[in-house]
Amino acid sequence: MSDCATVVVCGRRITDYVLTCLSHFNDGKKAVKLKEIAHILKSQVQDIRIENCRIETAEIIKVETPCLEIDLGFENRRTRKAEEALREGYISYPYYHLLLDRILRKFGGITLYRHDGVKLLEVVSDDDCIKCRRAENYPDWNVYYKGVGAILFRSSMLLPSNWKEVSSLLSASDDVIIGVDTNILYNCSLTEHLIPSLSAADVKKYVHTPNWVLLVIPSAVMHELEEASNIRDERGFLQVEGRAGYRALQEILELSEGTDIEGVSVVIVGESNPVLDTRVELQGLRSDFCRMGAYSEAVGKPSERQLTEEASSFLTRKKSSGDMIIRDQYKSFLRQIDFHKGIYFITADKSNAALSRAEGLNSILIKFPIEILRGHKESMPPVSDDEGRYRVNVPLGKLIYEAAVEAGTIRLVYHNGKAEREIALHCDARGETLDNWVQRNLYFKKEGLEALMEDYDTFFSMREIGNIWKILAPRLGYEI
Repeated sequence: MSDCATVVVCGRRITDYVLTCLSHFNDGKKAVKLKEIAHILKSQVQDIRIENCRIETAEIIKVETPCLEIDLGFENRRTRKAEEALREGYISYPYYHLLLDRILRKFGGITLYRHDGVKLLEVVSDDDCIKCRRAENYPDWNVYYKGVGAILFRSSMLLPSNWKEVSSLLSASDDVIIGVDTNILYNCSLTEHLIPSLSAADVKKYVHTPNWVLLVIPSAVMHELEEASNIRDERGFLQVEGRAGYRALQEILELSEGTDIEGVSVVIVGESNPVLDTRVELQGLRSDFCRMGAYSEAVGKPSERQLTEEASSFLTRKKSSGDMIIRDQYKSFLRQIDFHKGIYFITADKSNAALSRAEGLNSILIKFPIEILRGHKESMPPVSDDEGRYRVNVPLGKLIYEAAVEAGTIRLVYHNGKAEREIALHCDARGETLDNWVQRNLYFKKEGLEALMEDYDTFFSMREIGNIWKILAPRLGYEI
């Protein structure tokens, strides 16, 4: 194993890069090489020093792009135990990322299970990155757009199959206005796919990136998110649609409040129409009951688990009338401004993309990489250049968080060389506060935290991690 790790900085949030660097130093690396393309990672960590800076080139979309390479060194330290105990409850993203990342690198692998025992992913450490192996027996009906596919897509382990084309198209104008469909927010395609891809624009043919991007969210989209966020079971726990709704609200707040996302603004436009909203709801209920009735006839009398898991997969999140309202509100906004270039409507729905184009909008279809997911049982972070020399690091904590959002409650299982450990955790399953979502907090029980900290034996203490987060959080728009 080399003493030097490479971290590719390509338009994502600063928090991810700071934690990735700490993870490598925690693993015993003596140096980290930053392949800087979009932002300069600013570290507030004692004992880390800048050793060298130089300009190099990276080939992205078959174009040589200048990048700043920074060498960071780390002073040798005595390894330590996690002296400061974390208490049971919601744990902040930096804490559980570094705890779990150390466990992964120390013991080689972590397996993720749903609360009902269905295996989701096996996560292993591979060449300073993480590699995910999808379970062979995971139910086929839920593997692509939902379940494991949604986890990998939202955590950016998978990118849209047409991300290069979308990046080049949006970079053709110096100012861009984008109408946003609901499914784009569900998939987190703005923060995880679209904005990072703009750092890979063809700088010879186009401007480097747009000067500013205005994201226009029709109020009909907010209505759909409100409806989704209220989908709960009889005990008040959020269902998968409800958690997706809260995750989409988190996406909006990160875009509007994140100070490290430069040049991006968010505006919500349009007025709700009660008559059309009621019509959408009635059509949706009728369609859902028909589909669930057809399902029951096909499989006989379904069990309670089948009804909650399989039949609920027939529930449609959005109806065609809802799409029409979204497009109308976006077009109404465009008619009120004097702007005639760099205007797009972005969606992951083929029908909505076709209809918006027929109505005169420049539609962009974000294509889910379903063929890649079908053809490969293993997934690794995407490469950052055409030759595949460098990979864009995906923090383990981000993957774990998206798994908890999708499944609600997950179990992490690993072997520490002596015994098998099982850690249960969940996201804010009742939607108690949006802050838990914005800060990516996860709930850990006391015994799980004690097991993790017993196996945590490395350089950075919990107090140091907390101090780093206190410095970074206000600068990134987080409240702690």
